[in-house]
Amino acid sequence: MLILVLVGFFAPAKAQIQDDLWFDGQVILTDGQVVDGKLSYYSDRKTGLLQINTGNKILSFDANQIVSFRFYDHELQRHRRFYSLPYPLAGQNYDIMLFFEANYEGPHISLLSKTEFKTEIRNANPHSYRYRGYYIPRWYNDPYSPRTYNIMVPYETLYLVTPESSIEDYSDATPVVEQRIRYRKADYDLLLEMMKDKRKAVEKFIETNKLNHREKTDLIKIMHYYNQLKSDES
Repeated sequence: MLILVLVGFFAPAKAQIQDDLWFDGQVILTDGQVVDGKLSYYSDRKTGLLQINTGNKILSFDANQIVSFRFYDHELQRHRRFYSLPYPLAGQNYDIMLFFEANYEGPHISLLSKTEFKTEIRNANPHSYRYRGYYIPRWYNDPYSPRTYNIMVPYETLYLVTPESSIEDYSDATPVVEQRIRYRKADYDLLLEMMKDKRKAVEKFIETNKLNHREKTDLIKIMHYYNQLKSDES
């Protein structure tokens, strides 16, 4: 779902990534400042970087300096919101601040995501294609061009979080290159554990509506149902 990479921070992807996409949005900084402008960002499992073009100058920040940012994505035609949150660095005993996109926000359980980019080899085919902000290379129709090429592919990981829990990995990184995505190794046991006080009702809801916990739209329906059950208690 993330379709931007800061050209200055991630130059190798320049040929594959449309580098002129800036989105009108707003950033809240840790010092309380609110900055409006055009946003461009990059985030993976180790880094969170953002630039703001205010019209007069371009400002650069890392995830430690940002509380949240939001913008309207004219490519996906929807509003998107990101938070800078602590996440444990693999193999280390400390957390780092990273950007997480809020896919669904609820009072009792929420769904976050993060995308990383991987270089993969693609075979040429007779039809040009486009997905998630990536485009066929310009030299594709050259009859003397190579029949394979490298492209940066976005992989998305889903996370669950509750007011009482830290951010928990829900799925393995999954390529987001198709319309219908089924996330790899989605942790159904973790989902039910986080909803254990309403587990029977949630399981019945999933079965009755034939929902697939590996698909994001169905997962959000499950989480929304749980949040409704909890809210009805009060």
